Amino acid sequence: MLLRLKLYRLLLKIAVYVLPFLAFQLGWRIWALCLASIERRARYSVDGHFTLVLIGAFLWAVMAEYYKVTSVDELFRERNERDRLVTDLKGKARTLGSALDACLHEE
Repeated sequence: MLLRLKLYRLLLKIAVYVLPFLAFQLGWRIWALCLASIERRARYSVDGHFTLVLIGAFLWAVMAEYYKVTSVDELFRERNERDRLVTDLKGKARTLGSALDACLHEE
């Protein structure tokens, strides 16, 4: 179980850290395709802006760690808190509903 959790943590980190590179490639291809549709040439190459992508990926990684995007524990904790809140609300609604029924049946 612990090994599986570590594997999930590693895969999540890899997926989050690769996102800027995938976004740049996808954005560049869409941009080049749009320019090709109006018969214009893309004026810069993908390789020419690689340092910009590296700096952006580094900042992305720092911010992802700061906001705990790569934490598997944080992902599950938020869902558990939401489930607990929904369960509490359902319990309070049942209590309120039974109290309302008791008031209505007294009259």
